Amino acid sequence: TAWPNPELQISSSTVVSGRDNPPGPIYNWGPQLTFPLPILGQISARRTAALRALEAADVNVLSTLWDRGSDIKDQMVVRAFAAEHVAEIERNLQELAKIADIVQTRATAGANSRYDVLRVSTTEGTFRAGLISATVERNQAEARLVALLSVPSMTTAPIERAGLAAFDGRLDEAALVALALQRRPDLELARRQAIASDATAARLHRENVPVPSVSVGTYHTYDTPSVSFQAALSFTLPVFDLNRGPIGRAQQEAAGNRAQGEALETRIRAEVEGAWRARTLAAKALEDFRRLGLANSEELLERATVSY
Repeated sequence: TAWPNPELQISSSTVVSGRDNPPGPIYNWGPQLTFPLPILGQISARRTAALRALEAADVNVLSTLWDRGSDIKDQMVVRAFAAEHVAEIERNLQELAKIADIVQTRATAGANSRYDVLRVSTTEGTFRAGLISATVERNQAEARLVALLSVPSMTTAPIERAGLAAFDGRLDEAALVALALQRRPDLELARRQAIASDATAARLHRENVPVPSVSVGTYHTYDTPSVSFQAALSFTLPVFDLNRGPIGRAQQEAAGNRAQGEALETRIRAEVEGAWRARTLAAKALEDFRRLGLANSEELLERATVSY
């Protein structure tokens, strides 16, 4: 509420000496009601400041939800790829077990040396140690994900790669930068906080304008009974307190929020551009692996199978 509360005052007086000079009543009393009237722009300034603060609070909630959602998505990706890592090592161990059987059989027949058996055994031990490490990583990621979701009945979160949402944005660096600058709530929060601080400074400036107060009341006397009506108009004189401290603080907060917004904008651009470059390099590496690595691996596997 932008309007201040009225003030009710009840006063009384009693003559203790000189009651006959001049003659008059011994006992007097009267109620008085005072209404401050912030009609010189204070009401609109208070309302504007309150609305700007509310808008900043709304975006603050959205920013908090966005942070939590980002953390959950990150942990989902970590858990999914950790699970994929575990599955890959388990497949390798299965293949390695087949190789170990072949090498052991050939070593028993004298076709391979004991060194080949030890080498395969050592490789298997390395893979099993890696499996334990990958399993721990997967379980830790799942525990962090369950903690972020904060659902009492949920104790596991078996997220796999197939359960991850596909990217549905435009594959254009400039478009992605523009989209991030438009939709990032932390950037919008810094902007709205600067606007709210400016509105607070404007309200404090407006509060320096004297606020008139209208007082109305009655005055009752006894001994010589009488009833009088009283009215008064008063002004606060802003001589000593001009809100310099609060105004300066609000202005500095606005400047700090603007600086934070500029820094966030620069960081967002760098994050999107860096992610785009990393994606481009990863796509190229994947294509090279599919074109060269897989073909060579298939040929090597075929040769090794024929040799053994």
